[in-house]
Amino acid sequence: MDGQNLVLVDGQRLWLLGLWGPQPGATPDQSEPGAAEAEAALAADAVGRLATPNSLMGPDRSGRFGAIVTLDGDQASLNERLVRGGWARAYLVPGLPKAEDPGATLLPALLRAEGAARAEGRGLWHFPAYRVRQAGSEDLWPLRDQFHLVEGRVRRLVKRAGWGAELTLGEGRSALKVIVPSPLGRLLKARGLDPHDLTDAKLRVRGWIGVSGGLSIPLERPEYLEKLP
Repeated sequence: MDGQNLVLVDGQRLWLLGLWGPQPGATPDQSEPGAAEAEAALAADAVGRLATPNSLMGPDRSGRFGAIVTLDGDQASLNERLVRGGWARAYLVPGLPKAEDPGATLLPALLRAEGAARAEGRGLWHFPAYRVRQAGSEDLWPLRDQFHLVEGRVRRLVKRAGWGAELTLGEGRSALKVIVPSPLGRLLKARGLDPHDLTDAKLRVRGWIGVSGGLSIPLERPEYLEKLP
């Protein structure tokens, strides 16, 4: 169907869990960069092969089931292969508790696969539209309501109730505020990444860029925040 949705011979429609691919538009001109290439990559890997869908979730309002799909003869899931090829970014269904999202079991492997693809410039990472953005850069403003990876150094830290925090990456009008709710802050601390002790740390965050008293990303999962060297 596109770069992250499949139709089986029996008519069952599947969307691949744990990833976010380029979104197709009504016309090629309205599609996100790389949408046609991602669809072609998925088709080249999957069409005509025996598929085993596991960990089904749904159906959604369109009748699609979320799935982890393994193709006959492959060890890694199709989900991971797509991310490793650079044709999607690791991302789970927003708002679902980890225990209710089968894709969460894939997240560590997907993040590693994405990192390898990003380092080698494979797939979408070859397109300027998907490069990792820098907090404080003016080019963040046109990216509102889009999913991106952003890096920057913590220039301001505001502690909130419990383990919550607001981490401001970069400086000036285009600084990015990472909003960490207390439950996620507690999970970060358990991972050795205390949100109250990140002043001057260099971080990478993934999520949807919004505007809340300036540019911001509400942190959705602890895995979406990484401390960089």
